[in-house]
Amino acid sequence: MGTRDQEYDVDVTYLGDNNFVMIVGDETLAVSGSLKDDSLSSVINGRASTVRTARLKGSVHTFGVEGELHLDVTPPAFLAAANDAATGNVVMATMDGQLMQIMVKPGDVVEEGQPVAMLFAMKMESVLRSPRAGVVASVSAEEGAQVAINQLLMTLEENDEEGDDAEGAN
Repeated sequence: MGTRDQEYDVDVTYLGDNNFVMIVGDETLAVSGSLKDDSLSSVINGRASTVRTARLKGSVHTFGVEGELHLDVTPPAFLAAANDAATGNVVMATMDGQLMQIMVKPGDVVEEGQPVAMLFAMKMESVLRSPRAGVVASVSAEEGAQVAINQLLMTLEENDEEGDDAEGAN
């Protein structure tokens, strides 16, 4: 997260009932609050505040008696991975285990359902298949590595040559 002037690493833990613990740099903040329409009411370390807000793509703008604050918000990595998983752009580990074999490398063209890797766990082999046709953009794990469930193993991208081949065949 960052302002126009400075970048901040922010860790947020939701405690329930609109209560959070936020760690901003070296500072830990106890935060509670609610967002209604374009107004944010909050209590941060015992200090109450209400500001007007506007949300635009990737940023939040607040306007209060103490001035304005413009924050650029980067979505957490796990949300990007979840979005890629939902759109079929990644292959993720389906269970904790050892990555026994990687059957493709960056640049390889794959078909939907093609085996791309094999996991071994609890005396079982599990073949991981490409969720769609495309090109392997990256492989982010190594053969023999221990992987965790939902760990990103590889990413896919569109096969730009696919349309060219079809035109050339005519």
